[in-house]
Formats: sequence, C-alpha cells, structure tokens
Amino acid sequence: EQWKKKKYRPYSCKKLIELLIRIKAGFPCWARLTRLFRDIPAWQIKSGCKILNLRELIKREMKKRNLFCSCIRCREVMEKYNPKEKIFFFRENYQASGGKEIFLSLENKKRTKLFAYLRLRVPSEALFPVLENSLIVREIKTLGASMALGKKGTSPQHRGLGKKLLKEAEKIAKKELKTKKIAVIAGIGARPYFRKLGYRLKETYMVKKISK
Repeated sequence: EQWKKKKYRPYSCKKLIELLIRIKAGFPCWARLTRLFRDIPAWQIKSGCKILNLRELIKREMKKRNLFCSCIRCREVMEKYNPKEKIFFFRENYQASGGKEIFLSLENKKRTKLFAYLRLRVPSEALFPVLENSLIVREIKTLGASMALGKKGTSPQHRGLGKKLLKEAEKIAKKELKTKKIAVIAGIGARPYFRKLGYRLKETYMVKKISK
C-alpha cells in the first residue's frame, strides 16, 4: 500500500547487496542466518530487487573482497568430513532474554568449518522447580549428513562430538558456575542418548546432578 502511494521505495539491487554484505560480514558465530531473500517468483515482484539467487551472488562477492560470514549456516559442514582433521573447542558468551548464554562449538582452527555446537543457558531465575539451581542445554547439534545409528560414513555424526560438548558444559557447571545440575530440553527420540550419559527424565527435561 505504501509503495502504491509512493511513500515507500524499495532498495535497488546494488544497495541491497551492499547492505547484506555488511550485515553478513559482521554476523555473530552463534546465530544462524536462515534466509536472505524470500522465494517469490520474479514476475510477481513489482519493484525492487528481482535477483532470486541473492545469497549465492553475495557469497561470490564477499569472496572477491576477502570477507566471510561467520553464521552457522555458512560454516556448517555437510557430507565431507575428514576424521583426521584437528578439531578445536571454542566458547562465546553473550547476554540474551535476561540471562547469560554460553555457545560451545567444535570447529577447525580457522573457524571456517563448524562440526557441532551446544547452547548452554544460565537463566536469571528458575521458571519451574525442576530448573532450580540448574543450567539449561537448550540445543545440542552435530552437523553434517544424518546417519543411521552405528554408521559413520563421511559425516561428523556418531563420532562423540556431542558427548565432548556435554562434558565441557558439565565442567563449566561444576567448576565455574557451581550449579547443582544440568537440564536438557530433549524430545522423546533423543532421550535414550542422554540417558546413556547419566541424565534422567524429570518432568519434561533430561536432568543430571553435577557431583561436587
């Protein structure tokens, strides 16, 4: 409506590309930039940029300028994985929604490849009794192609990366933050995995007490 009334003028392709390059070049490593441009057929766009492969174009342009996007989507490994490649722990702390977030990740040294990550939350208050004196693992993910249990192939999955991240989270809980337990948001299908690592179902969370 505003465009029809000439109160709004969309970005030109050139301006939009420059803006998105600036955004991507400064994007934090713990966030995922899912979509840059909506999937609308070009013939339905009345004004503004009509380039549908905008992400691909921006990636090429950033490479020319020696720029890199650090978002999860741009760094996650897909099928190709070399088990002999050295993997390093990284940690990022940031504030979000009234609490502290700790982003743990397993990456290559240059931080251009992301193999697995874990989001650990230090809540400002416990919303439920089960979360009293507890840290929350609100996401843990090993990237790459999905593999059947026991299979490895060329994917980072089923190589103990998630276990390493959980151990690090437990270490932070015990030695640094002095909390009594860790609670994991886990669906029914994932619960057996956490049960093997000492977690038990408490209400809707998988919980593990941290020994002193």
